[in-house]
Amino acid sequence: MVLKQLIENNLSHLPSPLPRNRPGSRFPVRIKQPARYVVSGKGYAMTSGAPSEYKPIDCDATSRNQRVTSVVLAILAAGITQCFRFETQSHLGLVFAELGLVILCVTLLFRMSRRFPGGNMNMPGSLQALLALLIVLPILVQFVSRPLFGAGDTAEIIMLLCMQNAALGAAVLAQWRRAGEISFLLSGFLVLFIIIITASRVAYVLAALFGIAGMWWLMNAYWDRLQGRFAAETTRQVPVRAGAVLATLFVLTGGVALASLTVSSDTFVLPGFMPSSGGNRGSDPYARAGVGDGDMLVAAKDQAMTFGAVESELFLESELPSLYDVFNDMYGDPKKVRKSQKAISLRPEDSTEFEKDPALSKQSGREFSTVRRKARRWRESLKDRDATAMFYVVGKTPLHLALATYDHFDGTEWSSHQEDTIGPKMSMKNVDGEPWIVAPRSCSYPIFSGTDQHAVKIINLRTIRIPSPAQLNAWHIDRVDRPDFFGWTDDGILEMRGREFVPQLTVVNLNSHRMNLTPLRDRQPIKFSAGEEMSSYLALPDPVEQDHISEIAHRWTMDVPAGWRQVEAVVEHLRTDFEHDPQATAPEDCEDTVSHFLAARRGPDYMFASTAAVMLRMLGYPTRVVSGFYADPQDYDRQSRQTIVEDEDAHVWAEVCVDDRTWVPIEPTPGYEPPLTVLSWNQKLAKTTGAMFKWVQANLLLSTALLGFGIGLIVFRRAVFDFASYAFWMAVSFGSSRRRILWTIRMLEWRSWMAGHSRPQARTLRQWYEPMAGNAAPEAAESLRSLMTLADWALYRPMHPSEKQWPCTDREIVQRCHCIGRLWTSRHISRQTQG
Repeated sequence: MVLKQLIENNLSHLPSPLPRNRPGSRFPVRIKQPARYVVSGKGYAMTSGAPSEYKPIDCDATSRNQRVTSVVLAILAAGITQCFRFETQSHLGLVFAELGLVILCVTLLFRMSRRFPGGNMNMPGSLQALLALLIVLPILVQFVSRPLFGAGDTAEIIMLLCMQNAALGAAVLAQWRRAGEISFLLSGFLVLFIIIITASRVAYVLAALFGIAGMWWLMNAYWDRLQGRFAAETTRQVPVRAGAVLATLFVLTGGVALASLTVSSDTFVLPGFMPSSGGNRGSDPYARAGVGDGDMLVAAKDQAMTFGAVESELFLESELPSLYDVFNDMYGDPKKVRKSQKAISLRPEDSTEFEKDPALSKQSGREFSTVRRKARRWRESLKDRDATAMFYVVGKTPLHLALATYDHFDGTEWSSHQEDTIGPKMSMKNVDGEPWIVAPRSCSYPIFSGTDQHAVKIINLRTIRIPSPAQLNAWHIDRVDRPDFFGWTDDGILEMRGREFVPQLTVVNLNSHRMNLTPLRDRQPIKFSAGEEMSSYLALPDPVEQDHISEIAHRWTMDVPAGWRQVEAVVEHLRTDFEHDPQATAPEDCEDTVSHFLAARRGPDYMFASTAAVMLRMLGYPTRVVSGFYADPQDYDRQSRQTIVEDEDAHVWAEVCVDDRTWVPIEPTPGYEPPLTVLSWNQKLAKTTGAMFKWVQANLLLSTALLGFGIGLIVFRRAVFDFASYAFWMAVSFGSSRRRILWTIRMLEWRSWMAGHSRPQARTLRQWYEPMAGNAAPEAAESLRSLMTLADWALYRPMHPSEKQWPCTDREIVQRCHCIGRLWTSRHISRQTQG
């Protein structure tokens, strides 16, 4: 009674939920006597003992703001889903094609739903069928893309895409209240699930916007329920249904807890069932990770069963190819030269058949012959899970990873006669709680500009040496915090001491200086280095035709200032005037392979490196040859985000010393990209221009077609713009007549801008456009005058749903708007204004 009296005394002070004959109000109510509200089964209904003006309240209809917010939330959730998908999908064409189909289906669903008011009526079967098709669309796409294009998504991504489409479809059907609520629920689940497993910053920004829009949706839902629905009397009942559900959950939870205490835990271990996340009952080649479901590997915890590039303390012994085997497979077996009895081998620890004392390995020779038999390359068929990679590289590519250097050349063979090369001093440093071994480097020239980070994951390479980029200054292996685990070889390569080879599956994180070679070009020193310790890097072989090679080197560098520009000139001539041919080896009796290469103008990569080194030495620049691996950007695996380096990626290049201790790599072999450096703006522009020119040369027919298409766009730009604006108008001018008229005005304004006759802000539509109708054809003039009249109605007439707003029918409005699109083109507007 107290509550009833309170409502009756204060009913006149109620806020907006009970408006008083407000024009355009959704719930016009005029109360003559205090009314009484009760709670009914479906909603809130008003009863009163006295007559009152009242219109029924539709409890199942949602407000316009609520529907718009639902669509915005669904779009944000879809954007977050696509951010996560871009991280895992390597075939972007599949992503954009499926997005196009989704947009088409959602647009069609929206256009069809405009015919129905929603509310309490049942959803038509055509909408339900189209919504079901939209939901299962990702599954249908997988059935087409996997066998035809070899592209697919993981199982959890497919389920998320189905949920995304369901949220979008329910959002455009939000005139049915339940559809809007379901869309909000699905969108929220999508955002919550993806934010937990993604690291995309774009996804985080979209999630923040989703949170703001979600709060707005909840506020709208709350006030929509309160609008016109206050209850003076309530009936308390025992929640039988909710109580039964809670009791069932309580019993099940108690039973599981009791069973876990009394029965062995092994009994209740569930088999792997999560898709692409560790299941063991199936296999999906498109899985992101997991043993059983996916081909991608995870770190072993208890028992290692296979090999993979992951950080794990569990390792398996296996037969791995040595560095000697890799180069023999790549370049062919070295030919025996009669005058020399030297064995072709790398260091003993790099080609171990029996155990040796590591200290003895420093005394052995290391050679690389430039006289080899032609290699026959073929790839054996392997099982799906067998890794063929020597190692994986994570980070920017191209990347040259050195494993051995050579300073002495006798005309046919490179060998290393370096003894006890002193490398940078090592020390341990904690970085974010991880032990990093630091070896600071310095250079007399300011060529160091920032750092690059890479990770090398050893798979099938058997060597004590760690593949390292130039200017290595820090490295990290998980849980290795002692610098004495590492050392420098006599030729300056990082090695892991106390072992026969780097353990398989070891992940080595590498940090190296990024170089900017502009200071070397600008300073133009006479010679980079003249120290006595550099004498071995300037030595020339006796049997080489020095006069002939020197004459070619000086001819290539004629009119080029001394310094790094001469180095670049030699490299550029080799890259442009010679052809890389791995089968073009020197004859067996050749004693001067460099002269033979200069005459043949073709050969393997080690001949490019040898020729560059000999020529630069003749010009006075300390040079050495380096063998290792080349991480090719074309071998980048987008799905695993790493570059695969196989045995066929073995490579030879050269390095030039600039200050007695800093070696700068050069790439003289065409087909291999030079090492990455920091470029100036002029260099970036020149590189971009050169790349565009090469692309035009390689795609001459397509370039000609694109050029003709561009010229056509410029010549017929007005016609193209008119067609595009008309097509866009047809796509967006749906819905009410007012909306169609406003979009027609926008189209007319755009075409006026294209014609150079934009309307000033101080002039009205009628003042600016109606004078154009004076010289126009009768049909065009009539359509323009009719549009001005309709524009006045659309812009200035008050909105009264119960009154007829337009001076003509909807069909006549559509016809007049189409006449504007067909007749009043930008060219026609230009002629009318000039006339």
